[in-house]
Amino acid sequence: MDGAHGFRALWAAYSVTLSGSAIALGALPFLAVTQAGAGPAEVAAMAAVAAVASAVIALPLAPAVDRLPKRRVLMATEWA
Repeated sequence: MDGAHGFRALWAAYSVTLSGSAIALGALPFLAVTQAGAGPAEVAAMAAVAAVASAVIALPLAPAVDRLPKRRVLMATEWA
């Protein structure tokens, strides 16, 4: 795989991942309101809990992940 093709493939994968994350960011609160009848406080609490959970998971794992090969970490996070 030459450099240009590899970069295009990486950029395409990142674009798809970013699009999916953006859709999920809007879809989860929408589903909470329409399907579960959640109010503004519940939607805000859901967003806050998601942010705190991400921080609680990411902060302790960051030093360990930093020692791993970068390419494998990138591939693993794209598939997760």
